[in-house]
Amino acid sequence: SELQTTDKCQHDPVQCRDCLRRDLEGRINAGDWRSIKCPHQGCNEVLTPRDVDKFVSPEIFRAYIKEKTFEALSHNPKYRVCHDSSCGNGQIVDVRDSDPFWACSRCRKLSCFLCKEIGHRGETCEQSRKLNPQRDQVEAARRKKCKRCPKKDCRRFIHKIKGCAHMTCV
Repeated sequence: SELQTTDKCQHDPVQCRDCLRRDLEGRINAGDWRSIKCPHQGCNEVLTPRDVDKFVSPEIFRAYIKEKTFEALSHNPKYRVCHDSSCGNGQIVDVRDSDPFWACSRCRKLSCFLCKEIGHRGETCEQSRKLNPQRDQVEAARRKKCKRCPKKDCRRFIHKIKGCAHMTCV
């Protein structure tokens, strides 16, 4: 049965529920979740989270909401993500200039608010960077707009350019 993608659409329904689900889940899995529009040619209505929830699986919807939440939080200058890739916890951090270090509320590991890396008491951010060249690789991955794998036990960097949304962690 065909149905409207969103209440704002002004056209007749064009896709069945299953096709729409596959289309939306494919977009979300491919990382195209920021501004999901109605798939009808010529319709530019943006789907709300409520619209998306009507069509995708609960698992995909949770991942979608997590990304939307992370995007909203990432605009807050006090928001930081734990440097430990196996943790992945994010939180709002209030630090003093005299002590730029903060402890993750989940894993309790120390991070630096300024350089967003592992806590390095007794060293400046510059000194710490020189002593740990792996951090440069992580920073390069960030600059290339790589994302971490969303699986909690993986969190490796992913740089998807094209192709299907499927990925197998090794």
